[in-house]
Amino acid sequence: MRFYVEIEDDNHLAGITKAREAYNASLPWIDNPDYVEPYLLKEMVNPDYEEPIGDPLIENPDYEPATEEFGEPLIPNPDFVKGSEAVGEPQIPNPDYDEEDEESEEFIDNPDYVPAVEEQGPAVIDNPDYIEAKEAVGELMIENPDYVPAVGEPTIPNPDYTEGTPDLPQTIPQEGFTEDKDYMKWVIQKAAESYAKEFGFIDA
Repeated sequence: MRFYVEIEDDNHLAGITKAREAYNASLPWIDNPDYVEPYLLKEMVNPDYEEPIGDPLIENPDYEPATEEFGEPLIPNPDFVKGSEAVGEPQIPNPDYDEEDEESEEFIDNPDYVPAVEEQGPAVIDNPDYIEAKEAVGELMIENPDYVPAVGEPTIPNPDYTEGTPDLPQTIPQEGFTEDKDYMKWVIQKAAESYAKEFGFIDA
């Protein structure tokens, strides 16, 4: 028994196309028959390689780092006493002087007199905390006289390496249905099989 289905409505036809495309997109990807895996590694351990001994550079024991200037080279002397000249006369005439009084003094101490002060010590002294700026002496690192460089490279090209097909994907999508009519035949066939199984016409 054959069934024929004619679908002419554009919207229905477009729906079938979308259903076919969705079905094709849902199919699991399969292995690419043209893909070839690479064989072994590109690089292999170099059997003749000898590791270096020590470091090529070591710290210079004679190196002196640069220093920045800190503080002022001279500071005020806390013990400095500034000199000054005397102000006034040490004695002045006694306004109460009596020539007839033997005990009367012609001159008395001037209460406003300021004696001279002798300058003591320098005005400024060296700053004990001052650090003078200086350039670095020598290089921070120097060549290590005991350094032994490596012999050869750690790895070498593997002569047995096979590149394979790196430009091809490992898996590819299944082709699925390319024509709407083939997709509809499959859908109707699956529907018929499901119906026959449900009503016992064929074994489930």
